[in-house]
Amino acid sequence: MTMNTDAFFIPDTQIGDHAIRLSSSISAIQLLPTEGGGAKLGLVAQLGPGTTVERCGDGFNERIVKVRAHGQYYFVFLQDMETQALVAAG
Repeated sequence: MTMNTDAFFIPDTQIGDHAIRLSSSISAIQLLPTEGGGAKLGLVAQLGPGTTVERCGDGFNERIVKVRAHGQYYFVFLQDMETQALVAAG
């Protein structure tokens, strides 16, 4: 599995191509800004039920995507997002 280091940045503008409201908790790794304009991995977190999550880019590998929630950026598992989208669609 190859690591996509280009994914380690905080977008200048709020971008998002798909938003869902979580029906259950998902694991996330917070992205923290660095002085050089990039980003580094922060704490592992849980994004809880009822949280609106916007997909806003690729992750550091093919199983991960970048999302925004609560004004912060995170990496989450693509499979978790797909499962949540199916639940939201009913």
